[in-house]
Amino acid sequence: MRTIAPISQGMPRKTGFTVVELLVCIVIVAVLMTLGILGAQRFREEARAVQCVRKLRDLSVLVHNYARDHDGMLAWYVRGQGVKGIWWYKVWKHCGLPAREMSKLLTCPSHPDPRILKVGNEEVTFGYRYNKRFGYYNDTGAAPTWTYPLRKMYLAGSPSKVPLLGDSYVMPDSASGFDSWPDIWAAHGNGRYGHVAMLDGHVERIFKAPSASEVPGKYNWGADANF
Repeated sequence: MRTIAPISQGMPRKTGFTVVELLVCIVIVAVLMTLGILGAQRFREEARAVQCVRKLRDLSVLVHNYARDHDGMLAWYVRGQGVKGIWWYKVWKHCGLPAREMSKLLTCPSHPDPRILKVGNEEVTFGYRYNKRFGYYNDTGAAPTWTYPLRKMYLAGSPSKVPLLGDSYVMPDSASGFDSWPDIWAAHGNGRYGHVAMLDGHVERIFKAPSASEVPGKYNWGADANF
């Protein structure tokens, strides 16, 4: 009796991939690569945000040390004295750190374009902003005046609500200061949030509000008589 071989044994086997299968594989690889790149970017940004918080805490300690050795007076800004009138110059000279180390503390890792100032034979890079309401003296013109009087740190009634230092996303002004809520604090997460160091030393992550007027109500900017 003759044995009939299965039809499959007589047919050529399919080898390789079809065009459709190749396209599906390419799409899957592209999606995985995109997800991997986005994940790596988020990881790098979160790492920079963690560094930013640490820098603001360390910088707050230096500001507190300055105030402790100056009868509680926080560093102030004197307009008209150049770089020597800026708050961070006073803090820098008080702590005695090398210019390179001070520059690292003064600049957020996510800052796209920090400011560089020449101080003698040294250069200092900075990007963080400081609450000018702690003391702002205008030494220009015929009648120098205090725009904001000097403040003593220990007189603050609610130091946990008083902003001390903040992120800056754009080129800071010569004072590197602020006196109200600015949008420029949204320095992280593609402009979604920024970090603010409060007078008591803790750092908060503040998300950009739809309206700038929604943020100041939560904090004391030092404009009232109790500070």
